[in-house]
Amino acid sequence: MLGEEYAAIYAKVKSWLATLLRKEELEELVRMSLQEFIAFLRTRVRKIELQTDDVVQLEGLLKQEGYYFIQSGRRFLTGSTKDFMEEWSRVYEIENLKILTRSIINGKPVDFLYRLGDFNKIQLSLVKDVKTLDELQDFLSGTPYYRLALDSFPRLKEEKDSFYFEMSLDNYYARRLKKKMSSLLPADSKDVKGVLFYFLEMNRILWIYRAKFYYQLQREETAAMLPNILKVLSKNLYEELLGAESEEAFVNLLREHGFLEKEKAEGDFSLEKEVGFHLAKRARKHLGGSPFSVGVLLSFVVLHNINVKNLVLLMESKRMKVENEKLMKMLVMS
Repeated sequence: MLGEEYAAIYAKVKSWLATLLRKEELEELVRMSLQEFIAFLRTRVRKIELQTDDVVQLEGLLKQEGYYFIQSGRRFLTGSTKDFMEEWSRVYEIENLKILTRSIINGKPVDFLYRLGDFNKIQLSLVKDVKTLDELQDFLSGTPYYRLALDSFPRLKEEKDSFYFEMSLDNYYARRLKKKMSSLLPADSKDVKGVLFYFLEMNRILWIYRAKFYYQLQREETAAMLPNILKVLSKNLYEELLGAESEEAFVNLLREHGFLEKEKAEGDFSLEKEVGFHLAKRARKHLGGSPFSVGVLLSFVVLHNINVKNLVLLMESKRMKVENEKLMKMLVMS
């Protein structure tokens, strides 16, 4: 049975791969006008319709498609693997909470939330009147996020920054996923750790980097905010990253241990870009493995996430009239 369901997913993913941009296409898109770019987008999406020229709405729709791809793949699964994929999709609910929290702190209206179905509590129609952190905390009563808000919001009010709540949400999510992974078959568990957990860990590494060098958090506070939950990082490397005294030392540690490519990505240095380049390369390698595994779907969603980031960057840069040469250096080419 497992072979049949994964064979069906593999066929779907092979079809979906046509939505991802090749390097040559990215180079061509850089030269397009904004309207030409939007017209091109309409020819490439699969799970959504782009019936607007509004850049903010278009960005939201492109992000929404990732959720639809996960749900589409999940329909072919059964048992513990299906349950795990449902838990994974909770990341979109958590992202909605992050968006909502940031909008409250910045005093701006929410212009996009992921559409997660009529039974999900965190949707635009239900949060339109939530204007303060106290109102958001009350709104979250009865959800798993209420206790996290209760613990985090006093600091958010004082420092006017959503960082601490976002880290609490990410830690909660990581622990839930790790618990769910324990019920998977060994082969699926290996794929989850090698693809999804690796993807999540690389994003957590970016947060460690920001905590140390942007927020200037001390080692102990960084460890408390970003504990080594997923265990993709060895204990020694995790401790070394926490203790890195400079950004250069931090990046060199990642290169030495294989978490970044030895060669640098093209363009000006950006750790986020280099992480994206490394993740894309790793995901494509997993796509070339066995077609009878959940890793095929996991790898595609990682690649789609990177693809959407490129598309949003292209759209925003065209809207702001960023020079083509500078824009090329910002894109993740894989």
